[in-house]
Parts: sequence; C-alpha cells; structure tokens
Amino acid sequence: MRYTKEKSLKSRRPNEKASEMKGRIARGLLSVALVGVLTTIMPFNANANSSNVYYLGEAVNAGKDTGFFENNEITKKDPHYNWTLGSFSVNGYTRVITDDGNPIFLKTVGDEVVLDFQLEQDIDALNNDKSLMIANDKKAYDNLLYKDETAFGRGALIIRKTDAYQNKKGTSQLYTDYLSGVKVGANTQVEICEEGDYEVALDYSIRDKKITVPFIDKTIRSTYNDYKIYFTFSVRNGNCMVFPFDVATGEELTNKAITENGFYLDLAKSRYLEINVKKEVLREGATGLTEDVRFNKPASDGEKYTDEGIYTITVSNPYTEEETVKKIYVGTNSVLKAYMTTGYAISDIQSLLKDGATIDDDGNITIPEKVEKPKVVENVSESAIVLNEANDDAEEEESVSVEKDNKDDEAQFATSSMVGGSICIVLALFIVYLFVKKKKKDKKVNMTVPIDPEESVTEKSPEEDEE
Repeated sequence: MRYTKEKSLKSRRPNEKASEMKGRIARGLLSVALVGVLTTIMPFNANANSSNVYYLGEAVNAGKDTGFFENNEITKKDPHYNWTLGSFSVNGYTRVITDDGNPIFLKTVGDEVVLDFQLEQDIDALNNDKSLMIANDKKAYDNLLYKDETAFGRGALIIRKTDAYQNKKGTSQLYTDYLSGVKVGANTQVEICEEGDYEVALDYSIRDKKITVPFIDKTIRSTYNDYKIYFTFSVRNGNCMVFPFDVATGEELTNKAITENGFYLDLAKSRYLEINVKKEVLREGATGLTEDVRFNKPASDGEKYTDEGIYTITVSNPYTEEETVKKIYVGTNSVLKAYMTTGYAISDIQSLLKDGATIDDDGNITIPEKVEKPKVVENVSESAIVLNEANDDAEEEESVSVEKDNKDDEAQFATSSMVGGSICIVLALFIVYLFVKKKKKDKKVNMTVPIDPEESVTEKSPEEDEE
C-alpha cells in the first residue's frame, strides 16, 4: 500500500473540516448565551428619546384689506381649498392640559418649551400650481396684534406675550417677509417660550393669476385674498416648589430649617403658584404653653418674616393640583427648636425637660436612658390629636412593611438566580469550546506525516526483498 503527500492531505481534510465545524458551533452557542445574559441583565427602554409634540393653528380666510380681521371658512371656490401652507408645533414640555380650549404647556426643571414652524409649500407654486403664489404685500396691518401699516412682504409672523401674573401685554414682535426666509420641509425654530400667555399670527396674501396670455407669460388679471393662521397657548411651571432664603446670609432654607435672622420668599420662579404663609407662636395657657395662630395669608414676593414663630409655607399648583408644605422656625426658643428638629409635641418636650432631658443649639434632645421617647408629631395644630391616636395604625403599617420587605427579597432572589444561572451556562459553553479546540490541536499533531518534497514513500513488495 502506497502513501503519497497528496493522499495524506486528503485523509486529513475531512477531520479538519469536522473540527472546524465543531469550533464554529461552539462559538455560535457561546455568542447566543452572551446575548441572552445581556438581555436578562440590562434594562430595555423603547421610548427613551421620544418627545412630546403638539400642533397648533389652522388657516382661515381673513377677508380682503380688513387687517386680517375676519375668520371665514375656506370653501371649494377658494384658491386655498384643501391644501395646507405649513404647520406650527410646540415641543419640549412635560405635560399639556387645556383650559377652555386653550392649551397650557407645563414645564419642569430642564425643560425648554419651543415653538416651531414647518413650511409645506413652494411659495412660488402653491399646491404645485404656478398660477398661485404668496403675494408681496407692501401695505398691510393686523387689526389684533399690529395696527400700524407697514410692508408685510411675503408673509408676516407676529408674536405677542402677556405676563398673566400682572395681566400686562407685551409689545408685539413682527417678522416681515417671513416665508421668504423659510425652507420648504425644514422645521424652523420660532421662539423659546418662558412662562406666560402667547398669541401667534401668520398673515399672508395669495395672488391668483386668473388670466395669463400664452407664450409670453403675461398676466392681465389677478385676484388677491388674505389668510391667517392664528392661535394662542400658555406656558406654566409644572413644579410645586417655593424658595425661602435667609435674610442675613442669603442661603436657601430647607424644610424644618431654623434661623435667628428671619427669611423672605423669592416668587420669581413661582409666579402662577398659590402660596400661603401661616405663623404660629407659643402662648402661656391654663395647661402650659400652647400654639396660637397669628396669621394665615397669601405670600407676597420679597416679603420678610423676621418675628419669632413657626412659619408654615403651603404651596399649591392649580394646574397639577399638587401641594408642597415647608416649615421654618424663626427665633431662639429651645422648645420650638426641638419641636422643629425632632417632631415631638410641645407638651412632650416639656415633659422630657422635667425628666432631665436637655436641648442643644440645633434643637436635638438628649434623653436620659430611663425616659421613654415620645411619638413624633408631623403637624403643629394637630399635635394633641396625633399623640392620642391608638397604636393599631402603627401595628398595621409595620405588618405592611414586613410583607413588602418579604416580596422585595423574593424578587431579588429570583433576579439573582436568573443571572447566576445565565452565567453558569456561559461558563459551561466556554469550557466545551476550549475542549473542542484542544482536541482539534491534538488531532493535527497525531496526523502529521513527514514527507520528502521530491520523493514519495513506497512500500516494498515481497519480490524485491528476495532479490
């Protein structure tokens, strides 16, 4: 039997192909397992970059030379029938609500409310008709927003903002020849909108070439019609926050803060929120010191509160119906400091002091070991009621808390088991892959045969041995 180099290679190729195929299968299984583990561990968010968009305005026939005052429906006989010049939209808000048909866009921290316009027509061939175009209006006015006659050009955009907090209308901003500078299909930013009420109007005139002489393209009769896209909207703060500042240091004061200097409220970021301030002081009564409400009134921007007392600031947002409460103590009374810091009822604090407790400058109470700590009270005016409530509510809350903790532990255990199982599968597949790869190398070593580059190895026959 004879073995040549060619035969040796042929005998090895099927084994190499089989080993290579096994390696590919192992690598494929490993890749699938890794993808499965990553899918299990990493959260998936389908709409992470989605944004809110709200479209506003619709074109109407504004009459002819009436200062764009009329609001006539566009009929079939109108050259503007059944096609749209463009659209306005608002984006960058958190939520939108309506009040008597007027959209109100609520913004929160980080939001930037933007008004955009997108032109949908070639202004020289409206609705793909070269006989229709935006006219160059050399003398026009807007009876509502801009009453001075001026050259509007090929479309005029007018925006007026009103400070609803002071009911003060701002000056109208006029952008003449607006449509000439807008590209078809482009989303053009018009304005970044802060809190306030907005009126927007796009006034334009359409020229309709009724009769045109052929070949020389000479128009001998044209008609003109005025149109407008008018709408209103409002922007409000969606937060429900108030910002008190120390009158001496200027530092912002947080809930349950203590200051000897007093504080003031900055309402610049809370113009449309409803803010009330209630002041309470301690009075000597038949049963000892008790809380006495001195006033409860709306807050004024920049008003200072420096008299000693406990101030409760209540903020409500009429658009979201949310409410926020902050308490600040002004003064040096140690009992009131302890009340603000610990939340104990004033009567309980007095009892603790009689039993030997002490209060430091920050209102913290040091209670002797033998003295039982009282219940924490959250509300000044209802402290006596809260302290006399039964313990059933506390026991029920504790039971709910334990049950919730058990459920959380079960969910955490299930998640850990899933991740651990996935990792074990990956490791097992990786070991199989290494084993197949090693076996492939061993076969290559065992099947290698030394072959002379010019001669073939030939087995001698019995006849040659006899000679």
